[in-house]
Order: sequence, then C-alpha cells, then structure tokens
Amino acid sequence: MKNFILLFIPLCIAACSQPEPIRIKIQPDVLVPKNEYQEPNAIPINSSPKNQIPNYPFDTLMSDDFKLGISHEYDEDLDELLLNIHLYEKEKKIAWISGGSAKMPAKNHGYLTADFGTHFLFTQSHGGGNPHHCQVIQKATGKNHFEDGFFPTVVYLGHDEKEKLFLYLDTEDYDYPKLLDLEQKLNTIKLPKPKAEEIPCPGMHNCIGLDSVNCETVRVFMQMNEETNFYEVDRQTGTVRMLKL
Repeated sequence: MKNFILLFIPLCIAACSQPEPIRIKIQPDVLVPKNEYQEPNAIPINSSPKNQIPNYPFDTLMSDDFKLGISHEYDEDLDELLLNIHLYEKEKKIAWISGGSAKMPAKNHGYLTADFGTHFLFTQSHGGGNPHHCQVIQKATGKNHFEDGFFPTVVYLGHDEKEKLFLYLDTEDYDYPKLLDLEQKLNTIKLPKPKAEEIPCPGMHNCIGLDSVNCETVRVFMQMNEETNFYEVDRQTGTVRMLKL
C-alpha cells in the first residue's frame, strides 16, 4: 500500500503539471441590431487578448427578414481568431459576404450601408483617406451586382437609400463616375470624365458626390481646382447635362 501511494503521488504531480488542452469554440452567428450586441466571453484557449471576441458595432437587420450574421472561429493552422459575415433570410444562411482576421477593425470586414429593398449596399472601409470598396448584393442570392471576384472593384462616392441610388467609380473604368439606379431596373448611367489636372484632392473619390436627389433627377457635384461643376441626370432617360449655376 505504501509503494502504491508513493507511485500515485508523482503521477498526480505529472498530471497536474500538464498544460490546459486547447479548446476550439465556434461562436454561433449573432443576428442582432446595433447596440444590442452582447460581447461574448473569451474563447477558452488562453488569456491572450487575440482570443477575445470583439464587438461588431454595426447594424445587421434589413427589410423582408434579411440580416447579416456575425460569427467567430479559431483557426489552429493560422493560430488566428477569424470573423465571418454571412447573409441570412430569417434563419436560412444564403451566402458568405466577408471575413478575415478578427484583429482587424470591424469596418475593414465591412458593414451594411444601405438597404435598397431587393439589394443592399455593403462597404469595406480602410481609413487614412483610402477609397471605400463596395458591393451591391442581391438579397435573394447573395451575389454581387458588379462582379464575382473575391475583392470588390467598386469605390464609394455616395448613395441615397430612399431613392435607391448608388454613385460609384469602377476600378476597371476609373475615369468615369457612374450612377446605379435600382429604382429604374438597375440602370447604370455614365457621367462625364473629369480632367485629372483639375482635381485638387488626393483622389477622385474625395471630390465627387451626390448633391440633391428626387424621383425625377439626380444632381452630382464634381469639385475642381477653381470651381465645382454640377451635372443633372434624368432618371427616366439617362441623359446627363451640365448645369450653369
């Protein structure tokens, strides 16, 4: 009996000295609006801050029972906590929208910018005056209206949620601002090309925007070196004319 006790004590010490086994927990998608998101507890891997699940501070709910689901998971191979954004209709998962390292700011992953009814505008912001890249996503399918590639190729200039308008630059045709009118069957209108030497800003995305909008026309401004030019777009015909103000 004495020999058994002496043998048992070292085994206990060895067992107690073993490190805590890694536990991988996948955070279920959180389907809640802004300001109601409750930050979950840390994933029980270790006490490192990288394993804290960060808050996602943007709205997630849309009309017609569509919403964005935010989930977190730990990738053993990358030794990284990941964040993923999916599109849902009620509880049905439709498509993956964006994701990456959870250490990145939430705005880098992207956020709901406008609900256009059948589509929504999803924007990824990178700070430092850099362009905001966007997708216009069809709710029913989760498909991007502009392209099917991994990285969005459209740069944000302005939008009007009520009138379902999106003003943008296409990186594959960057010289011409374009207006997507979702109210007019996804009609795309190309605006005049600004002269590069007349643009005082670091980039065109900082110099062009929506000035005014109604059900018939859209007024777009282009800030030049010495003046600001205004263009009026007829939403029915798609014609564009320069205004003399």
